[in-house]
Amino acid sequence: MAGERVGTTSGAVNFRDGPGFTFNIMSVLPPGVQVSILGEQGDWFEVAVGGQHGFLNHAYVHEWLKDQADLQAAALAPGDPKLDAGVAAQRMLADIWNSYGGLLGRLAAQISIDPAVAVAVCATEAGGDGFGPDGRMIIRFENHIFWSQWGKSHPDQFNARFKFDPDAQWQGHQYRPAPDADWQRSHASQASEWDALRVAQEMDAEAARKSISMGLPQIMGFNYASIGYPSVDDMFDRFSADVRNQLLALFDFIHSHAALTQALQQGDFLAFARGYNGGGQAETYNNILGNYMSLFATLPDATAGGVRGLGGRVIFPEALPLIERVGAAGGAPGG
Repeated sequence: MAGERVGTTSGAVNFRDGPGFTFNIMSVLPPGVQVSILGEQGDWFEVAVGGQHGFLNHAYVHEWLKDQADLQAAALAPGDPKLDAGVAAQRMLADIWNSYGGLLGRLAAQISIDPAVAVAVCATEAGGDGFGPDGRMIIRFENHIFWSQWGKSHPDQFNARFKFDPDAQWQGHQYRPAPDADWQRSHASQASEWDALRVAQEMDAEAARKSISMGLPQIMGFNYASIGYPSVDDMFDRFSADVRNQLLALFDFIHSHAALTQALQQGDFLAFARGYNGGGQAETYNNILGNYMSLFATLPDATAGGVRGLGGRVIFPEALPLIERVGAAGGAPGG
């Protein structure tokens, strides 16, 4: 179905022979069925599935952005590049916009948010990078997620190689490359993230990949179905192949969670941070997102020379050290 408009049934839905509730029901499709979207008539999608043509109500079909041909073909770079204004964080924001702003603008319009919000999310989650200098995807291996995915059923094997703080599970992460090796601090570098993933994959490859946040949007592997992938391996491979797939996944994830979409539309970054990163560091991510939004507003437009105004938000100088420190620490939906 690549290149087509594709949707997935979000609940049991009547498959009718016409665009309305009075038309005959040909069958009932269960949740999770992928359909080709041929067109729209009012509140109804005309679809093809299993060799049949018919109609499904909009309310029961989720359309994946990653499967839309126009978005797959859209230019990554924008037509209105920005100039950085000297501060390191502003340079990062300018780089994100100048690299991906064309697609980010299209995607932001799809879910009715300001493109600056999309830039801020990208900056917060992975410092604007989808791949490291060695060409490998940016990842973050989460010990406590691997515990929930696999370790709690294999505690002795897990505890021989991984540690985390039981009172603050996102902290105190350590691992060791072999059962008799010295303990290593997790999250020290991308090399350590990939090494921890390697160790986990020796125990259970699928659970290990479900326990990493991936790419520029830092979406956890266990969320693969929430972005329209049939398996975590498919998600891993697509993310590893192209940053475009990472950006599309960010918006598919937000779009598939109504509360996240609404939070960004309303500028409620705290609610978004809680839903996207989990409650553990929500206040921190809330502050970072807001500060990046404010900084993006100060970037001059390279073609017009003006400053892009975003509601007159104010940058508080005392907040700058926080956003300068952020880099690629990353986060994890549901983590």
